[in-house]
Amino acid sequence: MNKDDANAKEGLPARLQRVGNELLELDQAIRSGDIDVRLLEGFRQAIDHVRETTWAVQQWIELRAQKRDAYGVLPRLTVERIRRATQLNNDLALDL
Repeated sequence: MNKDDANAKEGLPARLQRVGNELLELDQAIRSGDIDVRLLEGFRQAIDHVRETTWAVQQWIELRAQKRDAYGVLPRLTVERIRRATQLNNDLALDL
């Protein structure tokens, strides 16, 4: 069984719980270890991206459940995508 098959069987709620637990473990490891600043920066950017995306999805679900217009969330998600793309381009320029 490949990783995608295992993830599909596990289900999203279980995966979110597992990843949340892993992030807490990573938090402890980061606090106690010596790590390259560039790795930390990349990790922080990835976490920020996931945080913004999960916020938008949560808002979308809550607004839909309240039978309100959920499309107002899309501009915030677009801003996050542009911010992330800009950051990736800046990082690439620094690497080159």
